[in-house]
Amino acid sequence: ARGLDPLEHELDLANIRRVDLFVTALPSVLLCFFFLAFLLEKVRTPLRPQGFTDSRDAWLVMYTYAIGTIAFPYSTMLWGHQTAGAFLFLSFYGLRKKRPVLGGFLAGLALLTEYSAALGILGLLAFAFFRSGQRRINFMLKIGLGALPVALVFAAYHKICFGGWFSLPLNPLFLNPALSAPEDFHKILGVLGMPSFEALRGILISTERGLFFLSPVLVLALPGLYRWLRSPSAEERGEAWLAAWLFFSGIWWNISFKGWHGGWCIGPRYLTPVLPFFVAALIWVRPGKWFYALLAVSAMNMLAIVAVDIQPPRLTNVLTEKIYADLLSRQHLWPKFAFMVLVATLMFGLTRLKEPGPLRDS
Repeated sequence: ARGLDPLEHELDLANIRRVDLFVTALPSVLLCFFFLAFLLEKVRTPLRPQGFTDSRDAWLVMYTYAIGTIAFPYSTMLWGHQTAGAFLFLSFYGLRKKRPVLGGFLAGLALLTEYSAALGILGLLAFAFFRSGQRRINFMLKIGLGALPVALVFAAYHKICFGGWFSLPLNPLFLNPALSAPEDFHKILGVLGMPSFEALRGILISTERGLFFLSPVLVLALPGLYRWLRSPSAEERGEAWLAAWLFFSGIWWNISFKGWHGGWCIGPRYLTPVLPFFVAALIWVRPGKWFYALLAVSAMNMLAIVAVDIQPPRLTNVLTEKIYADLLSRQHLWPKFAFMVLVATLMFGLTRLKEPGPLRDS
């Protein structure tokens, strides 16, 4: 309409960046706002353990998620992981605020974005069922009503592309022959087999793409999740069980997936959609010198990754062999990296500003 060639390189690149901004970056920012609101509620509840009532801790945990985990690099990439994570968390937030139609709609969008979100949606439905009280059936029907428009789009898309209302492209018939094998026909959905210990080590602790290797601060979320599960509040325990289900079912999906490593990527990308729920457990960890030290390492790793290469090749140690090696040897990267470190430091300083006054239970 404007007389421009849509295949012209610079215009094509600009269009891709605009799409990435709206479908990846902005949902990620929106997720951070609602994640912070959720965390602020946690530190203000009267059932918190003594010493866990500082609202700055909520800001710190949100900062940890946004800067110190793989959510940061994946917020800049045109993949569905971070977008699905935003829809999943916003659905959870809507359901806990008794907004079933909105929660169902957002859960449907999560599934429309990522098939692996199905496990998370099962957890959300169980959470809504036990949290909805006496009007349980009515609440669940409203969730279905909210999800219905998205389900129709989902079915129509698969009918057009794959010949059936629920014919998924994960079927080996539709996969690239170079990436499929005869045994795939015996796997769940054509891609899920037996869980692999190699994959478990690979996505959690390996120097190739381990979650705890790249973001060591997340190790502290494990005791945090344990404390959350032992909360005296039944509502808190329900949310903790949901967080545990989402994180560990995400791990099961990842280590059972035929391409568990995700190819050329940073970290375990298939865990990105469930990461906010796991990071939320850090609100049950009192920040100390170990927390700050591990957060500093995690944030520095993510800043270096974004400055150097957000899709590095598969290497034995991605940080030493690629990220920091390139950062030290390629001087043109230093200004960008220094600028990001400065901004991240200022953002960290904002999380540590003194509270205006004591928190009130109300």
